[in-house]
Amino acid sequence: LRTVLAKRARLCGARLVLGGRMPSPRVAMRGCFDDVKVPASRLVFVDAYLAREARVAGVEDPVKISEPLLRTTREALVAKKDVLWLLDRKGFAGEIACRECAYVACCDRCGSGMRLVRSGELACTFCGRRAPLPQTCPECGSFLLAAARPGLGAVYEEAKRLLSRRASLRLCDDEEETSPDAPPEDRPTLTVGTRRALALCDVRNVGCVGWIDADAEAYRPDYDARARAFSLLWESCWRGIDPDARKVVVQSRRPGRGWQEGAARGPRVFWERELRERKLLDLPPFLPLIELDAPHFAAQTLLRELERAGFPFWDDGKKIWIRTDRLNALHELLAPFFEIAHSRRGFPNVVVRLD
Repeated sequence: LRTVLAKRARLCGARLVLGGRMPSPRVAMRGCFDDVKVPASRLVFVDAYLAREARVAGVEDPVKISEPLLRTTREALVAKKDVLWLLDRKGFAGEIACRECAYVACCDRCGSGMRLVRSGELACTFCGRRAPLPQTCPECGSFLLAAARPGLGAVYEEAKRLLSRRASLRLCDDEEETSPDAPPEDRPTLTVGTRRALALCDVRNVGCVGWIDADAEAYRPDYDARARAFSLLWESCWRGIDPDARKVVVQSRRPGRGWQEGAARGPRVFWERELRERKLLDLPPFLPLIELDAPHFAAQTLLRELERAGFPFWDDGKKIWIRTDRLNALHELLAPFFEIAHSRRGFPNVVVRLD
């Protein structure tokens, strides 16, 4: 779409302006950051190790809510503004593990981790498959199964205990009927939700955004995890109604360091560090990264063909990742796997990442 718009603008002699919450890596390489404001004192970094710990029934690890977050939340509610507490970890707990043998509950269908949801079941974090919570460890038979890494449900319970007298409370989770687009009550509202809850900034005056665990956003096993985390943090500073009066509290185990430094000093600082590392590792935008999700029957054959053709790749057990600019050669290698004879057994799913 961007290419078509650029072509039309060139033919018409018009000026094309593209906008977004933050520049893409390709735009960042051009260094277009001269007029970018920074949130300055509106951004508060808090050491998560110093936050108060609250125990929630059914979850082994504590919920951490710092004093600066509580104070900023109360100030916003007194000013009749809404508050968002964000954590991209759905359900009541993000992990079920055995303390006897280190077994971790995983999905039988796709192998991803299972989380504990409010109904008492387990739900796959990737495909959504549901399963009953086992009474004993499937590996060793121990009764020492524990829920770890508190999720939105646990944070909501703690918010209810701390602030239910000061504001209406809402939980924006997949299990709840309430969505971020639903109009809240007239009184100030504290919303506990995932990153999707940032949409509320467009329709409500949000005076405080609190990131409960900012590190979780950047620890995903993706090459662009830090960029996504920075993008969300930057968006929470500027999106919606009256952002210049909004405080953003970031709870982190490395407050204000690493990728978070760019939030305080601007996108230039973040992208200079990020692009330097991506260039060293031959990652996009310097070299295309291809993600292959192959059907089970074709996976081993595909790996052998990639090795024979000399493509640099790695297999993480779920997907095959290839770094290469030999896209025509890769196209020819994959063509036989898309023959009509394989239609009933399935075709590989291919994603080409350029940014």
